[in-house]
Amino acid sequence: MIKEQIINKIEAYYSQYLERKSGLMFNESTDFFFDNLMQIPYCKMILNELETLCNIAIPESGYIELDKSIMSFINKGQAYYAAYCLHFYRELRQRRELTVELRKEQKPGKYPLLQPYCKYAIWTNKSISETGDMQQLFKTDFVRPIVDYIINLTTNENAIMFFVERYKERAEQFHTVKIPQKSKIKELDLQEDLALYLYDNGLTFFQEVKKGNGRLDFMCNVTRKQHYGCALECNNKPYIIEVKYYRNKKQIEDGILQLKRYVNRTNAYGCLLIYVDKASFSFKIENPYEDIKILYVDLIENSPSKPY
Repeated sequence: MIKEQIINKIEAYYSQYLERKSGLMFNESTDFFFDNLMQIPYCKMILNELETLCNIAIPESGYIELDKSIMSFINKGQAYYAAYCLHFYRELRQRRELTVELRKEQKPGKYPLLQPYCKYAIWTNKSISETGDMQQLFKTDFVRPIVDYIINLTTNENAIMFFVERYKERAEQFHTVKIPQKSKIKELDLQEDLALYLYDNGLTFFQEVKKGNGRLDFMCNVTRKQHYGCALECNNKPYIIEVKYYRNKKQIEDGILQLKRYVNRTNAYGCLLIYVDKASFSFKIENPYEDIKILYVDLIENSPSKPY
């Protein structure tokens, strides 16, 4: 699912959510919206990572205003406000679901309240006198920032890394990299396998791009000014993927240095994809560069890391 498809799907779900007007079913429609987002693997990854930014305690009553400490947190940037909203929503939902179960079992005790989520977000309700619609304000000022955060992330390097990591998982779990004789593994074969996966997922790229005194295995998302096409924008920067089949440590260390030169020369993001089929391989190469990601693809069919 390429960038445009992801964004269109998110916007379609959000539009449907906005159309729901029932106060009685407000919580259900909100839960249904987030459940739909979680069905999109990319969104699920982003949302789960986003919530890790926030661990602010929610009062037992559920009601909360933005005090100085919370304001200091959310003023760090868009991600922090989105993280707080997501954390707040998930906490309320968890309490609500617990209440439903307790009532089904008719167990005695103090149950959390079951009011619509929007009534607990007191800070958004400050403008009710002007807008007159508590539910709509919750959708636009509470839920929408989470949506905007996801959409904004699809335009940077995280989107490409998502596809590359999914390729790694696919190769390891289902042994999709077909190589007749491992003794004759060629990096060109590995490039072609990755190229087919990227193409099938809507990413356009240029394979074996000449650059200075070397060649890049893949250059994705180069701006039109450089006369290359792109399917996903990456903060208007190219994304270079270098493919290596592991032979020895020095070969990989040299590959990192080579990729770093490419990244510096083109002002790009970089990823080194290392294929490993040696059972004795147990170390990780040190990577001192923040603008380069290193991923290992395990080709050993009976590796303990496999899910079966």
